[in-house]
Amino acid sequence: MKKIVYLISIFLIFSAFANSQQSGSASEPQKNPPPQTTEPVDLPTIFVKGQLLLNVNSGTKQDPEKPLRLTMDQLDSLNSLEKQQSLPIQIEPIPLVSSRGSFHKGYLNVDVGRFAMGTLNGGYSFNTEGYELFAKAGMDFSGGHVDNSEYTKMFAKISSDYIAPPKFFIFGGSRTKTQVEYKNNNYNLYAVTNPAERTTHNFNAEVDVDGNYSGLRFQTGLGFEAFQSVTNENKAANNNISGYLKLHKLWNSFMLAGNLLVDMNYLRGNAANFIQIDGSAEWIVDNLSLNLNAGFQLAGSSTGIDRGGLLLSGNMEYRIDKMFTLKAAILSGLENKNWTDYFKENPYLANSSNLDFAYNIALAQAFFYYHPNNDLGISVGGKFRITDRNPFYSNSSKLDGTFNLNYESANLTYGIIEVFWNITENSKILANFQSISSTLSDKNSKNVPYMPNIKLAADYSTKVLENFGTTFGIDFVGERFADLENTKVLDSYFNVRARFDYNINNYFLIYTSLDNILNQEIMIYDAYKERGMFINIGLMIQF
Repeated sequence: MKKIVYLISIFLIFSAFANSQQSGSASEPQKNPPPQTTEPVDLPTIFVKGQLLLNVNSGTKQDPEKPLRLTMDQLDSLNSLEKQQSLPIQIEPIPLVSSRGSFHKGYLNVDVGRFAMGTLNGGYSFNTEGYELFAKAGMDFSGGHVDNSEYTKMFAKISSDYIAPPKFFIFGGSRTKTQVEYKNNNYNLYAVTNPAERTTHNFNAEVDVDGNYSGLRFQTGLGFEAFQSVTNENKAANNNISGYLKLHKLWNSFMLAGNLLVDMNYLRGNAANFIQIDGSAEWIVDNLSLNLNAGFQLAGSSTGIDRGGLLLSGNMEYRIDKMFTLKAAILSGLENKNWTDYFKENPYLANSSNLDFAYNIALAQAFFYYHPNNDLGISVGGKFRITDRNPFYSNSSKLDGTFNLNYESANLTYGIIEVFWNITENSKILANFQSISSTLSDKNSKNVPYMPNIKLAADYSTKVLENFGTTFGIDFVGERFADLENTKVLDSYFNVRARFDYNINNYFLIYTSLDNILNQEIMIYDAYKERGMFINIGLMIQF
């Protein structure tokens, strides 16, 4: 062992001496030193023998410490504003078509049924100059279920739904919907023995835009509608020009909105306009949503009477938990509905009827919703309204099969229950029940004409097989009065209906439907009997 220590000491002394000689020569400055040659040094061979016991202390395990939080300056140093340009990565191009669906561009539908009834309509989507358009047209005709009840209906419509390109500045990126439609109906006022023939023409064109500009969401639109009713030689026309603008902006915790509506009607040359400007604020906190709205309304009847006042409304939604929700609303203000809307509701309206605007003095409603999952929903609630100039229909004094449009003060109360239930993936139930109480304030609390006390509608749809589906439905309408004095009663009725359809393949569908299976005597309006038991069969082709 001593020999080994002796040899190691000699080697260390020799190494220190050589190192001192090298450092000393390096410290002396030299100018243009002559080239030197070095010979390899042969060191003596040293053998070290012995035994050494390695003794290393084991490390002590320590608990990890929580890392210190970085300061803002340190974070900023990690997230430099001077971003390095990323290098492009070569990737494989995505195939233009990865899969091809079964979308059809067009369809053709034809069916025939009882009472010499027939329907023929079709549609097709196409692209022109970068715009995707959809056009459809058709006709519906019947030989009549009673004397003089034959009719013919025709329509044509073209519509477009597209995203505006950025070059349109404010409107760039907005969704724009456009449609142009024409309808023509020919029928008789068959409630009387020698009925007059009536023809209606309805042309409608409108554009609606929904977009966002610098955080300001806007919805705007413009429309024109021309409607004419020709009964024998008697003509009545209503032309309508309307436009609206709605703005939405989020401010702090509030969603603020402003609205402008201009609706100008010219009924038989007489102006009947409606203008509304209002603003609203919506506040959402936790499970509660509140919306308050206030504005001004100006209107004028077709007889030259000015209407106007304040619009006040409020809406509340309280989400109790995942299974229950409570909604409530109150409103006071004018109700905008033009003459053409009433004519579409009652096609036997007298050409001499005037247009006025109902005023809801107070309208309140509340509904309780039960929604335990996505497959079941039940709502129970009601609404109450006190209305001045409430519209209703009554028989014309001319006894020509037409109806006058009247306006009287009324109180109406509704109790409403609605249910939807997806029993299985292929079966569902929809149902609506209404209990109605209506009284005319100025007519000794008589019931409002044509307002039933009970209404019920229910549908059950299911797929018996993958390609075979069925729908069964029932409608019930309670008794109604057909006059102001409540002396003429229209009986209640059930309408039981069914439909069956079968997909032969991806292109052909055949179907049949039955209506008024119980062959009930149904009258929607006095002396106008609806068709009895009805059946039809049809074919739809998709291409």
